[in-house]
Amino acid sequence: MFQIGENIVLKKTFNNASLKQEKVTILSPARLHLTALNPNKMIMEKLGGGGMGLALDFNNIISVEALPSSDNDIIYHSKTAVIKHCLIIMRKLFNSNIHFKVTVKFDENMQEHCGLASNSMLSNAVIYGVNCLFGNPLSKEDLIEILDNNFVEEKDRFLVRDICTGIAHSTCSLGGLCIISDNGKLIKKFDFPTNYKVFLIKTNKVNNLTNIKTQENIVDLLRKFDRNTFTKSYMILNELIPALNKNNFDVLFKQNHIFQHFDDYQNILNYYFINDLPTSKVLSNFENIPNSMSGLSTNAKFLYVISSDTKLIEKICIENNLDFNIYSVNNNGVHII
Repeated sequence: MFQIGENIVLKKTFNNASLKQEKVTILSPARLHLTALNPNKMIMEKLGGGGMGLALDFNNIISVEALPSSDNDIIYHSKTAVIKHCLIIMRKLFNSNIHFKVTVKFDENMQEHCGLASNSMLSNAVIYGVNCLFGNPLSKEDLIEILDNNFVEEKDRFLVRDICTGIAHSTCSLGGLCIISDNGKLIKKFDFPTNYKVFLIKTNKVNNLTNIKTQENIVDLLRKFDRNTFTKSYMILNELIPALNKNNFDVLFKQNHIFQHFDDYQNILNYYFINDLPTSKVLSNFENIPNSMSGLSTNAKFLYVISSDTKLIEKICIENNLDFNIYSVNNNGVHII
């Protein structure tokens, strides 16, 4: 653990940056983690692992306002340490002593530690907002690199380095479907077809496995069960990306079983329950539906179903008494509103 403002990594700074505006209001999407590329590179305090992420159109609204005459930051949100750390990063970046007021209003379904990258989304929005106030001298790609080099989580008012696959920062920043290499860097971002919707179905029980509640232990399970890293990498690089370059998403849906965790994926599914049924049983309702894909989120807080047949998926959810929400895909990423 370390203090707010410590362990900051910046490859360059600006000496003559000045404010161009006083306030911006930002809309920032959530991130759905579709798959890990290489769980063996998902290591605490290291960038790596990669995979695929999809930006969801959550109504997360963050305002950042400059306070030129103030000696303190004003923050209206519980993640005070993370936000303060991001503001210090930007002050160091621009060699500025200006403080800020940050106001955060999460989407009603955006909760902390729910597997939708609330922490990365918030860090992304704050850094993006300050960059906007200084006239956007840095591109989104530059900001992603800063986030990747300075990812933090809050713990007991201190900061810690956590696992960072590289998926959340790129996906929340750029939107759409982002494919990330196992070194945590963006391979390519694709706009997702707008006729598809994303269903998030909440899981509610764990089957006598209190030892997998932490992120580290869930990653250990992924390392144990995800034996198809080579197959998945080959599929993404040699079949999926060429198809997506031609705006052909059929490969993504037809090869869903490869992007999940292969044969032993069922072992993970059977640890989690929805309405007294193992999630494997619930997911079976969504198998073999054309132009659809489904799976368990990486931290197992919900199932996801992505489909163009919204009426059919909604019908199945209602018939099985599932607790679900429906979202559009956000292809724009973080932006000013």
